[in-house]
Amino acid sequence: MNMNEELYNLYHNVNEKVYKYVTERNKNKNIRGMQSSYPLFLKLSENFIGSKNKIIIYGQETFGWHDTFSENKEYNMLENKIDGILETYQKFYNEKGYLRYYPSPFWNVFRLIENLCCESGKTFGLLFNDITKLGLVGGGFPYNWYDDIIKPYFNELVIREIEIIKPDFLIFLTGRDNILDDIFHDLHLQRENVDGFDQYDLCKLLVPNIKIAYRTQHPQTMYARSKNGSYKNIIFAIYHSICEKME
Repeated sequence: MNMNEELYNLYHNVNEKVYKYVTERNKNKNIRGMQSSYPLFLKLSENFIGSKNKIIIYGQETFGWHDTFSENKEYNMLENKIDGILETYQKFYNEKGYLRYYPSPFWNVFRLIENLCCESGKTFGLLFNDITKLGLVGGGFPYNWYDDIIKPYFNELVIREIEIIKPDFLIFLTGRDNILDDIFHDLHLQRENVDGFDQYDLCKLLVPNIKIAYRTQHPQTMYARSKNGSYKNIIFAIYHSICEKME
């Protein structure tokens, strides 16, 4: 069984447990404006699967996903929606559909990391992901979904994806430390300071079976705190540390 097949089975098992509840809840008129989008399920490209150095970058919550913005505006996370969700990921990320969002802080930083890795001359694969696997249709953090749906059903997906994909490096562009602690609870996530940086801005995470993992702020926060482009110092520090460990 290849990675995509393993991921498909994983997503199907989770979807089977929650789709009825999520669908019915989204039809509740009292939560208009706080409805969930479809989950962020991954489809790996052959280039990524064959890469010597696999890097997962986390940090961009989805602002609606798959056909949430269909004509009737109704959400129906049916059992057979997984193929469509995976096709959305294929078109958005693997086929570079995200380029139309290029001016956003997240994708600017994402492309900066990509360009630096290209300049290294080493073979690598980048994968877009997020620690919040279930987002809101209109954007923003899904607080009203977190405790009863995301935490018990979707947080584990982050760990299971890592176990299946077996990446070499992880980069978390998010300041949501509480969510990271929830996700990696059983692994007792530890943080190490990085010389020259406040831990709020950058720290190393000790994740089993991962060569290097870093957590920094979401690029929008990085931009706000940056002086004269100093956010690039954070990205350069992450890149140089990863590059040294690349095969």
